[in-house]
Amino acid sequence: MAVQLGINPLTWTNDDLPSLGAETPLDTCLSEGKEAGFAGFELGNKFPREARLLGPILQRHDLKLVSGWYSGRLLERSVEEEIAAAQAHLTLLRELGAKVMVFAEVSHCIHGGTADAGSPCVPRFPQARWAEYGEKLTAFARYTQQQGVQIAYHHHYGDGD
Repeated sequence: MAVQLGINPLTWTNDDLPSLGAETPLDTCLSEGKEAGFAGFELGNKFPREARLLGPILQRHDLKLVSGWYSGRLLERSVEEEIAAAQAHLTLLRELGAKVMVFAEVSHCIHGGTADAGSPCVPRFPQARWAEYGEKLTAFARYTQQQGVQIAYHHHYGDGD
C-alpha cells in the first residue's frame, strides 16, 4: 500500500495572518503542492466552502481534500450546539471525501498577540472541567464518525499551556 501525503496550505498562505501570502493565488498553491508530490490539501482561507465550487478546482489539479481545521468551542457550547455550528464544515468535508476534521478547542485562545504565552493572563484549561470536556468531545467525535469523518484533536487551548 502506497503512502499518500497531504499538506496544509500554510506553506503558501496564512490563516491567522491573511496578509502573509495574500498575493498567492489558490491555483499556485495547488499546482506547486501537486508538483511537490502531495496527493491532497487541508482547507485554507483561499478555498471555497462549497463542494460544488471546490470539487472541480481540486479535480483540475488531481488533488483530494484531506482535512479541514475546525475551531471548536465545547467549553462554551453544548454538544448539540457544537454539532449545529460544525454542520456546514462537516458536510463539506464529507461531500469531498475528506475523512478527517482537525478539531481545535479555541475557547479563550489568545491569537493575534493579545497576551504572551508566559503571561499569567493566558487562560489555563480548568482542571475541574477535564472529565466534562472529555465526555463532550467524545460525544462530538461519535457524531462526526457516524457522518464518515473522524476528528484529529489539535491542542490549542489558550496557546500557552
